[in-house]
Amino acid sequence: LVCVCAGRCVRVSRAVRMEEADVTSERLVVPEGHRQAFKEYYSTLREKFGGSPDDQKLKCWKKDLQQARSEAEVRAHFAANCALLQLAVDSVLVPASEPGEGAEDRIWRLLHQRFVFLGVYAPDTSLDDLLGRLRVEAEGIAANAPSAAVGGLRLAPGVFDKPHATVREAAYSYTPACGSWNGDAVLECTSEGTLAGYMAMHGSYADDLSVRPEFQGRGIGKALICGVAARLAKQGQAEMSLDVRACNLPAQELYKSLGFGIEKRHFPGFYDWHGGYRMSAKTAEVAERMPQSFDVSGLHGD
Repeated sequence: LVCVCAGRCVRVSRAVRMEEADVTSERLVVPEGHRQAFKEYYSTLREKFGGSPDDQKLKCWKKDLQQARSEAEVRAHFAANCALLQLAVDSVLVPASEPGEGAEDRIWRLLHQRFVFLGVYAPDTSLDDLLGRLRVEAEGIAANAPSAAVGGLRLAPGVFDKPHATVREAAYSYTPACGSWNGDAVLECTSEGTLAGYMAMHGSYADDLSVRPEFQGRGIGKALICGVAARLAKQGQAEMSLDVRACNLPAQELYKSLGFGIEKRHFPGFYDWHGGYRMSAKTAEVAERMPQSFDVSGLHGD
């Protein structure tokens, strides 16, 4: 009876929130084409402030939705146009001699997550253009698939400079909330001398994880996180933490797969209206999940 009651309360609460959002959108004269996005915005601010936001807190709704799209708008566009990605999905499957059961579903899920990430945080680029970018990324991963199994990916400490800034610019469709800059210590992943990605830390806090789009899909992000965890564990740091944007679904899934726990959504000033999540994990446990195909002989700078 308790579970049934709790479930009913959740449904009633959601219905109340949606009714509040409808009434508020009418009062603020929100255009019909923006109503669905405004409902998501209203619900998020309700969570942020712990109750119904007043008009003063909602006055920037138009500006905020211009700076970051609603997740609902992006998901709807993907559902209506995802057939355009079918050839790219097929090209990713072809290089694998045995794709495995559920491989295509997994690829579609990853593309969907990636599109939500791009669509929400790159509002100045049309969703059609972002879909085209996603198709190019998928085709690029397929083209690099044969060499991905060869190896040659090496982890070693380095120092942030211009090449790292170039990698970060290519990796994100927006300006990330990263504080790492020239001279900061990083852990690098290189492929035959080319910088493929890096991770920067401030103490035990992960500030910046960036991987070139053409190198994505090889487990580089996972290896960098595990490598940083191993270095921190050796230095006596038992835990590591980070913040991730609320709609960065690919990153959230990656961190969860490595044992990171996720806390309640919060709304720090360096994020947009969607907010984000603080995540943390035991360094020794994360280090144990290092992929086997990486050269870690120089991981500790020996």
